Amino acid sequence: MIVRWLITRGPIWRTLIPHRTSKLKLLVRRYSSEHEGMLNTAVGRVAIYGNRAFTSQVREALFHLQQQFPWGFSMVQRYIIAIEQRATPIMAYAGIGVRFERAAQNGSLPVDPKRYGALLVRMAVGLRIHMRLRIPPSARTQLLELLTDVNAMKRLGCEQRYYYSIWNQIHRIERSLRNSVAGT
Repeated sequence: MIVRWLITRGPIWRTLIPHRTSKLKLLVRRYSSEHEGMLNTAVGRVAIYGNRAFTSQVREALFHLQQQFPWGFSMVQRYIIAIEQRATPIMAYAGIGVRFERAAQNGSLPVDPKRYGALLVRMAVGLRIHMRLRIPPSARTQLLELLTDVNAMKRLGCEQRYYYSIWNQIHRIERSLRNSVAGT
């Protein structure tokens, strides 16, 4: 009976996706109109808003991605629409691919540009998993994002000091997944 209903009605996601994507398109249009007169630079499809030091370092991060990790660069181009230097993020725009960054005291990025490129890949993969594929957040999706981050850091040649916290998070998640499987 349910199978017959699904065949005649079609999958439920066909009715849900147009409504959701129209809201996302509205948010993108509103963000674009709010930032229409602001000075920005762009690398491909990613707009960068901020002071000169901030934008040059973000451009450098995207350049490293483009040269050393093309798959990661294409993910960033597909899922991140803007990177903005701002002390307080606007959460409504975080889901459409806007990355808000608090700059260091000198106005630059708080991390090395190569590390920031890896963080952008991690964010793009997270947006793809949660927004595009509609997979709810879980330990496994977080593990996938962290492993992608490590892969991007290796390809970009990041310093070793950035690996420790990521590997600790990965080991903690793997341990909790092993314990949950062993407990069932």
